[in-house]
Amino acid sequence: MYISTFGIAHFAGKIADWFGTTGLRLVVILVGAWLLRRILVKVVSSLLKRAMHIEQTFITDLDREKRMDTFIALINAVLSVLVWIIAGMLVLQEFGIKPGPLMTGAGVLGVGLAFGTQALVKDFVSGLFIVLENQYRVGDDVELDATKGIVEHVGIRTTVLRDEDGNIHFIPNGLIQRTTNKSLGFSPLAFSLTVSSEVDDELVKQMINRTGEKMRTEKKWIPHFIQPLSYIGTGETTDKKVEYLVQGKVKTAYRSQIAAEFRKRLLDKLEHKNIKSVKLKETLLEKETTDDKGKK
Repeated sequence: MYISTFGIAHFAGKIADWFGTTGLRLVVILVGAWLLRRILVKVVSSLLKRAMHIEQTFITDLDREKRMDTFIALINAVLSVLVWIIAGMLVLQEFGIKPGPLMTGAGVLGVGLAFGTQALVKDFVSGLFIVLENQYRVGDDVELDATKGIVEHVGIRTTVLRDEDGNIHFIPNGLIQRTTNKSLGFSPLAFSLTVSSEVDDELVKQMINRTGEKMRTEKKWIPHFIQPLSYIGTGETTDKKVEYLVQGKVKTAYRSQIAAEFRKRLLDKLEHKNIKSVKLKETLLEKETTDDKGKK
């Protein structure tokens, strides 16, 4: 019993000594790494915000904020990786493990994997420059080499486009040689309105055009319109329904707000005129239209 008690006390003393030396240093390393990362992110973010407020290439304040948030997220990720790698090496040293041989082994392994990861690294670097240079953003109408469409997602490794037929294209960033942005700073905004064929045709066109023109002339919205939302032609037509196509150009940063406001106003007008069986949806690209003269 005495030996058992003595052994427990000895073991407890060893643990206490470890916590008083190595354990304490581990806590200092981990807490220090956490604080260092936060301080670096705040400092770099502050410098970045100051630089971006000086730069005059942004169309709107919202556009500036979105770019700023993207940069800060990238900086946060990069600094986190660097700081925690250094902290991990210090922790290994505290356990008596020298990181040098591990890094040498990792280097040998890295050479073996290098040939298989060249494309991945190329995609990553290209994606980073796409974001940094603001070549295109979600919602932009672009042409990447021979592929045309609306940008649905911009990732570090791939860009996702939806073409006019609704097909999704996943394009590795490292393979993009030529980028044509047709809506840098502004984007096409299109709607498809389907109503009963019994509704007066001219009335529907007038309601569409008046709603779009009224929004464009209001103080809140006028700075964000390039072209007002208006009737551009007729889409699918049957004996029971008619599809009216609506399109305009707006500043990309305010596209979603304008779309929501226009949809609300037009639906309210249609309801006020007691026009039912209405289907109004936003479309990505302009469809084939038929004008009033029957031309295609």
